[in-house]
Amino acid sequence: MILLSVIVPTIERRQGLLSRLLFHLGEQLDDRAEVLVMDNNAGMGTKVTAALQVVQGRMSVVIDDDDLVPPDYTTTLCDAIAANPVDFIGYRILRTFDHLFRQSIVHSVDGDPEWSKSPRGVTPKCPFRTHLARDLIFDDSDQGDRTWSKQLHRRCSSGLFIDRHMYHHDEHTGGSSFGGSRTVDVGTWPVDRARFRWWTSIPEESQ
Repeated sequence: MILLSVIVPTIERRQGLLSRLLFHLGEQLDDRAEVLVMDNNAGMGTKVTAALQVVQGRMSVVIDDDDLVPPDYTTTLCDAIAANPVDFIGYRILRTFDHLFRQSIVHSVDGDPEWSKSPRGVTPKCPFRTHLARDLIFDDSDQGDRTWSKQLHRRCSSGLFIDRHMYHHDEHTGGSSFGGSRTVDVGTWPVDRARFRWWTSIPEESQ
């Protein structure tokens, strides 16, 4: 049984960053987790909305292609999912700016759905029960993730919190938004593409 579906939306000009993330994910995958790479010409929100129609995991999580997770990410979460039938698993997200300023952001099912105070509420960057989100539309606007998260937050009635940094979001002066101008060179990492699911087109009904 697949317990965790990892959705990775990406764009062509960030293939180096994508290869870095997939290299680290590939080293820890087992048959309890899947990774779906959304590699197509659509906005981030459209990619996530479409991916949620086909993923098979009990819970899902969205990892941006330029972000990183620890080497035990999928195994830790699959163990937690197997032992805890909850709607949302929160944890700490490490946010850095040009590798200098550090901010630890807490997300919890008991947090603020508006993200205006700590702890913050539900986010797609933490695992959520897949079936609760299948009919939600994640739009492509700058605030699309917050709008989507507030809707999902209202549907989540139970949660678990892992008190450690399980996600690293590193922003750079050059820009790190999904459609931004980030050009950080991390090289190309060796990736076994067969270990991941790839979706290079999106059906019209999912857009």
